[in-house]
Amino acid sequence: MAFVKIPVSLKARALRYLSQREHSVEELRRKLKRLTDEANAAQLEPLLVDLQTQGFLSNERYAAARVRTRSARYGNMRLVAELKQMGIDPSAAKNQVEAADDEVTRIQELIARKPIPKDFSEKAKLMRSLQMKGFSGQAIKVALKKAAIVVDSDEFE
Repeated sequence: MAFVKIPVSLKARALRYLSQREHSVEELRRKLKRLTDEANAAQLEPLLVDLQTQGFLSNERYAAARVRTRSARYGNMRLVAELKQMGIDPSAAKNQVEAADDEVTRIQELIARKPIPKDFSEKAKLMRSLQMKGFSGQAIKVALKKAAIVVDSDEFE
């Protein structure tokens, strides 16, 4: 007996994606656009609008979930950039990120897991690593001072 592949509707695919995790409108549009042919391309936009009106698809919920899951490891600048990349309005992205925990607190939690830097090169390596994760320079300075890792003002400008 041969296996027959049953075609799955565009809405069924969208709902399957949304049942796994939250998606932004732009992200879901990209995923579904890859799977559609010329005949179904016209159905994509009305489907996205329909999913939004029914409450299955929400940029606000997506942004809140993204910030909640990634804020422990990444800084505000990186979170805002990721949300913008996924099609979230920049002002809404900033609002969601500002609602998260304080950046200094998150940096302190990250520093607590790492060995205390003993010299300037180790301290610089730690600071660069935190900057690459999207934390602001001011927040890094404050967190390092609170963690009793002395930061000269000239070192980190």
